[in-house]
Amino acid sequence: MSEEQKRKEDFVEKMLDPFIKEIDSNVESVIYRLVYTVSYELEYVLVTWKGGYVRRIYITGDSLSALSREVLRIF
Repeated sequence: MSEEQKRKEDFVEKMLDPFIKEIDSNVESVIYRLVYTVSYELEYVLVTWKGGYVRRIYITGDSLSALSREVLRIF
């Protein structure tokens, strides 16, 4: 995991997860996921609601502000 990917993971865990849970009490978790393929590393934020619905948001290459906008767009 690169330094930038670690920053994104920390940001999602420490800042975005509690914020999203505060604005939508039905959200169970907001997590950063790094997926390795043969040729690429793909970055996603997974938002899981208490009913089990999961929304995957593609954030590869996004800055922290762009990542935030992408996630907040679904609320």
